[in-house]
Amino acid sequence: MKNRALFLIWLLSVLLCFCFFPAAVQAASPQYDCSSARELYELLLNHPGSTISLTDDIIWDTWTPLPQVSAPTKINMGDFSILVPEDYELYIQGPLHFEGSAADRPLFVVEGSLSTENHVEITARGDSATAIFIGENGFWYSDLSSVFVEGPNSTGVYFESGLESEITAARVQAEGNGSVGIDSHRPLQLVLCNISSDGGQALKASEPVRLDQCLVTPSLPDAEVISRHAVISEERIQESGLCFPQGVSRETVYETALTYRLLCEEEGVYEISYLTSFLWEDSLVDYNLPGTYLVSLVPQVPEWFPAALPSLDIPVHIVDPDWPFLMAAYQLMDSVGIQFFTEITDAAEMHMYYSDDNGASWNDILELPGSYLDCYGAQVYGLKEDKSYLFCLAVTGGTIEGISNVLPFTFGDPDPFGGGDNDGGDRTEQKLPPVSQAVPEAAIPSPPVTSPQEIYPHEETYSSSQTPDRVEPSVPVDTKAPSAENIAPKEKESSPVREESTDSITAVSGARLRQLLEINPDTVLFEKNGLSVEIPSTFLASLSLSNRGLLEIDLRKIDELSFQLSVTADGQEIAALPETSVSLSYTPSQGTDHSHLTLVHAGSGAAEPVTYSEKHKIASSKIYTTGIFTLREYSITDTEKTGTAAMNPVAGSLSILLTAAAVTVLILVRRRRMHETN
Repeated sequence: MKNRALFLIWLLSVLLCFCFFPAAVQAASPQYDCSSARELYELLLNHPGSTISLTDDIIWDTWTPLPQVSAPTKINMGDFSILVPEDYELYIQGPLHFEGSAADRPLFVVEGSLSTENHVEITARGDSATAIFIGENGFWYSDLSSVFVEGPNSTGVYFESGLESEITAARVQAEGNGSVGIDSHRPLQLVLCNISSDGGQALKASEPVRLDQCLVTPSLPDAEVISRHAVISEERIQESGLCFPQGVSRETVYETALTYRLLCEEEGVYEISYLTSFLWEDSLVDYNLPGTYLVSLVPQVPEWFPAALPSLDIPVHIVDPDWPFLMAAYQLMDSVGIQFFTEITDAAEMHMYYSDDNGASWNDILELPGSYLDCYGAQVYGLKEDKSYLFCLAVTGGTIEGISNVLPFTFGDPDPFGGGDNDGGDRTEQKLPPVSQAVPEAAIPSPPVTSPQEIYPHEETYSSSQTPDRVEPSVPVDTKAPSAENIAPKEKESSPVREESTDSITAVSGARLRQLLEINPDTVLFEKNGLSVEIPSTFLASLSLSNRGLLEIDLRKIDELSFQLSVTADGQEIAALPETSVSLSYTPSQGTDHSHLTLVHAGSGAAEPVTYSEKHKIASSKIYTTGIFTLREYSITDTEKTGTAAMNPVAGSLSILLTAAAVTVLILVRRRRMHETN
């Protein structure tokens, strides 16, 4: 009886501990065991961000690629291996981290092919460990993936003798006495790779090795070395910029990738290309309002990347799809191709003009033999090389009517290495001015066209003080563009609506708001300086603004944790909103538990829960009114108290019952003893 009572007391004590300290149980990250290729596929598909442990060797006898995970995921391989048989391929996309002890056998044994992309990491530890073993008929294809080995006599990647192999954009790092980054027994070509060893050889090779723009430490003296420098592949992008329709989402813009050309000045060496995404520094760009802005693009490559890819400062054009816009010009052998942003199908008349004297005079391109104009663009023949031109389009009638922007273009291939003095076909290096959508007035031959100030009244509303990121005209100040007299604009107003975009305010007319609602049927996004608000489209439509009505969104940051939102329609301030999403850039203060954030309204004190993305450093919430809001932080100790208080109603009652049960057991035991004594 005594032992039974002690057991019951112990069991009740354990239950009490689980009631009072549930966070300790919930804190562990999800972990799963895996013993087959099918299980590994299913776990990555359904449980990204978890930790997966192999319990057996895996034979990848399928061509099915592993699913790309949405969160960094770790795979503990332990002492087990993944084998890729001949005639099969294992395709892996990161962010995935494979880690294991590989003293007895490699983590990956590749008799077929292994492809790793987008930040896949493979780490092997142990004496004589090998991360990847490539068999005689095996191959490894890499793009932004890394291999690490740690331990004496360890090897990052081992190649058996076989056909020549190429590795691209890989990092292989070996640590330990006698460690080797790559040990190759076949001809090898490395492109944009970073290979190092701090206790042995970065590269150990018995066959020829070619290092194409690579960083190898320590160096391999007998290798063929090619050095390159990078230029943007779209050579004229800093002149013509990028174009997006008004209302485009930042997420769509950020998906833009550009290609760099990696050139070698030595004759007979081919060029290579590298496609990369960018970090956009565009906080002041208003994607809802047409205009031209200057943004910086920083290529997104890891720190170990062995080639310097230059950052770009380019104009970004936010284009009203209802107005003609010249998107870009390209050199096509002995002619120039010009592309429209929007296809023009129902115009009554179209004329494209060119100027070779900075706008002093204009001529129709159709006067040049062979030149033509269609709904997509134009092709111009008969221009002289190494000469600068301006192009402009005039459209009469139809849904897209008016005067386009002025597009500058220098005919002739730019020198990819820069410099030159116009001798031998070189061009003098010069800083190309940026591009603006606004068109200054000038004279143009028949037919006369409408003044761009009448067609684009909103362009006048911007000043350099309001939008410091807005680009000044790309042609010199004395440039003359087509004048206009006889073509009537679509909607001629004596006093144009003052649309504007500043660092805190976006003001759009009712006509433009309807355009935004067509593009964004669910919500319209407004963004300012790390703040964003998504207002339901049905609510904005219910405001019923006239074409000349004005919607003003004022979204301004007060401090790192506070912001103010006001919405005004035709001068009338709006207080109540339907469910509206807001987000702000936020980095938790030291000692803060970001899982317990709230967004508090300064006037009413109402608090809304906040979700936080640690990856993007963004805090998001829902609001139902305008006003001043503050992000309330909680320290870790505060949340512990909050958590205890929150569980008191249930856990407290349960603990009382358990305590009462324990006391009852003790009383029963004591009475039993007294009864036995008597």
